[in-house]
Amino acid sequence: MSPPIVIAAGGTGGHFFPAEALAAELLRRGHRIALMTDARSADYSSPVFADAERFVLKGAGLAGRGLQRAAKGALALAAGTLQARRI
Repeated sequence: MSPPIVIAAGGTGGHFFPAEALAAELLRRGHRIALMTDARSADYSSPVFADAERFVLKGAGLAGRGLQRAAKGALALAAGTLQARRI
């Protein structure tokens, strides 16, 4: 069996809904999928991802934040990158 195709999407619907459409098409073509996301969309229930393996990674947005929050966000993104590399 071939490994799943990993789809990475998190945060708002602007990123998640296109990933959902891509996953639906990949499933239709017979592929297995896995989802990498962050806590903001980890609990989003979609029948498309019902059987997908899910990985919830650390992450944060950077836009529209003060310097201190942006620095924390950058650290969270770095931690999420390390998590993803271990998978």
